[in-house]
Parts: sequence; structure tokens; C-alpha cells
Amino acid sequence: MTTVTMLKKEKYTNRQLGDLMGGLQSVEELKGVKFALKVTKNMAIIKKELEDIEKASAPTPEFMELAQKVQVLEKEGKIEEIKELETVDNNPKLIEERKVQIEEFNSLMEEEAEVFLFKISERHLPLDITSKQLSSIQLILKEE
Repeated sequence: MTTVTMLKKEKYTNRQLGDLMGGLQSVEELKGVKFALKVTKNMAIIKKELEDIEKASAPTPEFMELAQKVQVLEKEGKIEEIKELETVDNNPKLIEERKVQIEEFNSLMEEEAEVFLFKISERHLPLDITSKQLSSIQLILKEE
């Protein structure tokens, strides 16, 4: 008789998923077929889950242009010119819109998503994984 295990979705905040994606990226070069397969599958799941949030958080081209000007002025130590630049033309509106966008992004990152992530068994962990790397994927480790 064959036993079928039903896979269960779990709830994670979008921030947890984002942090986990960073952890998975830090271990994606490690060896081990079963380990690599689960890392790859989880990265694809998380990328798809966070795709809309990532798009919504992208700064506008106008804001990016302003940010680049500010960076150049910062490197040159021209603080007064930065303050002036932030107050002319449409720049105050661009800055305020970006602040609101960041607040909305932070709010979205605290929302929960229900997804199925593949757990990684301790016996499939690569021998050369570090404690820092382990800590970064702790959310999907399966104890045995």
C-alpha cells in the first residue's frame, strides 16, 4: 500500500521570503544534487511570489535621474547644491512620491503569503555549508 503525503502551504511574511531568497542565493553554488534541486525550486517559487512587489517598488526613471544627480553632488561635497536641487522643479513631488512608495513597499513586505516551499533535509546539506549560510536558510530546514 502506498502512502501519499499531501503537501501543505505555509504562511510566511513577504519579508521572510525576501530574506530567504537572499539566503538561497548565498548557497546556490554549493554542491549536492538534492540540495541544489530544492534550492532552485524554492528560488523560483519565491521569485514568482515577490515579483509584483519588486515591480511596484522600482523607482521611476525621473527619480533615478534625480538620485544620480544627487550622488554626483555628494561625491563632489556640494551639500548646498543638493539642498537646492531637492527644492526646484518637480523634485519635491518626486521625493515625496518615492517616500510614499517606500512606505507602501514596507507595508507589503509585512503581509503574509501562503506558499509551499520545499524543505531541505539535514542529510542533504553540503558538507562545506557554513553556519552563516545555514542560518540564512533556517526557515526551510527539516529536522530529522
